[in-house]
Amino acid sequence: MEIKVDSSYSAQPSIAKPNPFIIKAIEHIINRELLALNDKDAKVADQGCGKLRHFNILCQYFNTIYFVDTESQLSRHQTLFGLKTNIRECINNLKINGKSLSVLSDVDFTCSNLNLDIIFDLCVFDVVLPEIRKAIIFSAHKNLRKDGLFVVIIPRNDQSILDRCKPENKYFDGFIFQHHGVATFYRNFKDFSEILNPILTQGFSLEADLSAYRQICLILRKVG
Repeated sequence: MEIKVDSSYSAQPSIAKPNPFIIKAIEHIINRELLALNDKDAKVADQGCGKLRHFNILCQYFNTIYFVDTESQLSRHQTLFGLKTNIRECINNLKINGKSLSVLSDVDFTCSNLNLDIIFDLCVFDVVLPEIRKAIIFSAHKNLRKDGLFVVIIPRNDQSILDRCKPENKYFDGFIFQHHGVATFYRNFKDFSEILNPILTQGFSLEADLSAYRQICLILRKVG
């Protein structure tokens, strides 16, 4: 039986601490000079921006940022930084000196060719179904410039979640959790080759592996 999974409900709140590996990845890019331009001039995207958990970190390092997610995530009213609003309104109403901030649905992003320098995919692959993962990789490749960077960070091996992964809630290559009429999905990438290989096949090379037991952190470069 097909179940409607809404991964937007897996997103961490806007006031949650950012994933610790995002700074590690950004500083690796800067310190190793992986971009052939001033880092502030880089055009970047937060692909699967969720509830803007990583907004402040990205604004700290970059001036041109695209925030990408499903239309339902972008337009539904929710609490963001203590205010009742939606992501489109929140970003469009922000006036930060020197910053160019844009919002795109995943559908519009797939149809775009933005020639970006970096795309960040932060805590997304573990909560979306396999066909969505394929679409994310495809649209990331399409919107990066040649030699652009794809940063993939995936939390893993969280025992508090794994304890709830039972045979009865197995779904595709992961598990579903149903609560209050909503279904969310979880996949634990214990072996990160299961996400790395599809990315390499799409036309990327592995630039750096900063992974640890609890986090996958890959920096990839568009080569095809």
